Amino acid sequence: MGVKHFWIQGLLLLGLASLSFKSHAQSAGRVMDIKGQLETARADIPGLNGVIEISVSDVPLDEFLRSLALANDVNLVITSDLDYKVVNNFKNIKVIDVLIFFAEEYPITIDVSGTVIRIGALKKEKPSLDSLSIVYQKDMSLLSFDLKADTLAEVAREIARRTPYNLVFSPELSGKRVSLYVERLPAQEALDQLAWSNDMTLEVRSDSLFSLVPRAEESLPEDTYVSRTFGRGINISVSSDSLISLSAGQMPLSEILSALTSTIDLDFFMYEEIQGVQTINVERYPLDRLLNELFYGTEYTYRSVDSTYFFGRRQGEGLRITKTFVLENRSAKDLKNAIPESIQQNIQIEEFIELNALIISGDRREVEEVYAFLEQIDRPVPMVIIEVMIVDYNENRSVETGIEMGVGQEPAVSGGQVFPEVGYTLNGASINNLIQSFSGGGLANLGYVNDNFYMTIRALEEQGVLNVRSTPKLSTLNGHEASLKIGDKEYYVVENQNIIGSQNPQTVITRQYNSVQANLEVTITPYIAGRNEVTLNINVTQSNFTARIAPDAPPGEVSRNFTSMIRVMNGEMVLLGGLEEVSKEESSSGVPVLSRIPILEWFFSSKKNQKSEAKLNIFIKPTLN
Repeated sequence: MGVKHFWIQGLLLLGLASLSFKSHAQSAGRVMDIKGQLETARADIPGLNGVIEISVSDVPLDEFLRSLALANDVNLVITSDLDYKVVNNFKNIKVIDVLIFFAEEYPITIDVSGTVIRIGALKKEKPSLDSLSIVYQKDMSLLSFDLKADTLAEVAREIARRTPYNLVFSPELSGKRVSLYVERLPAQEALDQLAWSNDMTLEVRSDSLFSLVPRAEESLPEDTYVSRTFGRGINISVSSDSLISLSAGQMPLSEILSALTSTIDLDFFMYEEIQGVQTINVERYPLDRLLNELFYGTEYTYRSVDSTYFFGRRQGEGLRITKTFVLENRSAKDLKNAIPESIQQNIQIEEFIELNALIISGDRREVEEVYAFLEQIDRPVPMVIIEVMIVDYNENRSVETGIEMGVGQEPAVSGGQVFPEVGYTLNGASINNLIQSFSGGGLANLGYVNDNFYMTIRALEEQGVLNVRSTPKLSTLNGHEASLKIGDKEYYVVENQNIIGSQNPQTVITRQYNSVQANLEVTITPYIAGRNEVTLNINVTQSNFTARIAPDAPPGEVSRNFTSMIRVMNGEMVLLGGLEEVSKEESSSGVPVLSRIPILEWFFSSKKNQKSEAKLNIFIKPTLN
């Protein structure tokens, strides 16, 4: 008997729990229906949006509702069977939320007819086992389902009765039971979720007719483990290596994101509603790359933090990022001027000279675009070593009356030493070849200078043929200017005479020394081209002093300049020249009187005509380092 009594008690408790669970489900459906009616009526009954602040204790519910209706201009019809007491404290709450709260707390019914709301006590009826919780909000075309193992036939009948949509299904689904809980979804999306969660496929026949068929066993690629279709326009599949294929045509971005996040079970947070439509068709994309393509050309972006994705506008809080790019091969100063304007319009770039870095702040995608550009240009800049030798080639010609005769030496033979010091004796042919290069002017490419180049500037300088003015070695970066300036400065006197006073005038003389300069300036800008070539922009300016016309006068000045652009191979030497300075001198001497008589003057006088030419020549040898 004890065991039997125990089983009876257990069955009673189980029955009570079942009734309680069913009662809770029916209550949830009733509240959902009331909530849907009130939400729909908000536009026609402005008083539902009114905000109240009130505190009551042990007040009849019907009296409280009448006061609420009177204060907010709401047409409220209250039945006399509301025998409940209210003990509540409301602060900054809308009227509609108060009514929904009472519907949850008390067994009451709320029906809306036009602009009139009727509230009464819930009649105690025998709960119907076939009752379905399906709520349709007509103004926004939103559907809510709370189904628990209900037959598909009953669900389809209730959908056709409560909504403008008809749902048909294939015969093999007639006895199928379905379960689903969703709230306030667009009608088509809610029906799609009904199909997907119960192993069916939703097919769209027209705007108001949908059909359900059993889900076909699709032959998916071996590496595909998820494949879903959302409505008419979104298809998503995910491979075993987490690569995503997505196809959507002119679909709202919000729906694409919703489908994507639900398919891959993504943790996410929306800062705001995503607007706009997008068309996309990609195969086997990683998630981040897919999101980049999805948001391309829109004002929205995303950010990933610890596997949680945040979506919103590009400049929104929480989506902006700041990065520091430390340069290794270039200077950060003024580098932002080299960044294309098109990719830095919406971001902020600041120089951090102490770290030789740029601080970049803005939208993640645009910051990464600038970051990638900086990585491309942060490369070592080649250095060019330019060896320059500036020489004057002197050519003197003179004509003298008289004849000298004698025995000369044997022709010189080229020889001497090239290393460790430059000391080389040139024969006549070697001198003539070099002098021909000097005399020709313009450009001469001497090629690679090595031990086989039998020429010595020192020997020519000792013979008076050349005057070496400077042999600098300049270094500069590719595309940057290297310059050399050599000059002389001379002074001349400027006297000012001023008379001071009128009755006893005094003369005051002031002397001021002014200077003038004569310079040799060489400016070279190298540009490294392909195939180990160097293009040189060369500008040479030379000025020299001439004789003064008076001891205190400023010296005269002559100037020579040229500009050249040449291309040479790395390590080749070129000779530039041709700037001439010409001077003439004539002198004569002889026996007085006889030196002026024709014919006799050849025997009793001597004349000398001398012409000097100095040509500026520059040897240039660029070497890449």
